[in-house]
Amino acid sequence: MTFPSWGWRIALVYTTFAVATLAFVAFAMTQNVDLVRQDYYEQSLRHDQTMAARQRAQTLDHQPARYDANRNVISISIPTAREHQAELRLYRPSSSTLDTTIIVSTDVDGNFRSDCSQLTLGVWTATLRWTSNGHDYEYELPLQLVAQ
Repeated sequence: MTFPSWGWRIALVYTTFAVATLAFVAFAMTQNVDLVRQDYYEQSLRHDQTMAARQRAQTLDHQPARYDANRNVISISIPTAREHQAELRLYRPSSSTLDTTIIVSTDVDGNFRSDCSQLTLGVWTATLRWTSNGHDYEYELPLQLVAQ
């Protein structure tokens, strides 16, 4: 068996490289590259305040939000926010169109329940934000919604 001359081998290498490059470009052009947030620049400017709010939430003597997988419910307990409103942002990493924000109106004891049965199964991040006595608080809760 005779191998092609060195000229054909060089042409084959360059052609293979060009085809691989075009295939990668085609693949990259079809990928969804949504930003995590539409206001990511404004959020980055407030990063220090966000970290301080998360630190304050961690100093609380209880966990402000819990996910009950059996009932498919997020339970929120913010005793310091009896007369305040909080915000629960449900973030879906794989699809920004599914992100939702819920205004949390707690009862007199500072409790609230949010039903998760309408959410798409998969990975979510719930971020609870509230203000109490002039201080901002933020608590992040990772969720894994699975079929029951």
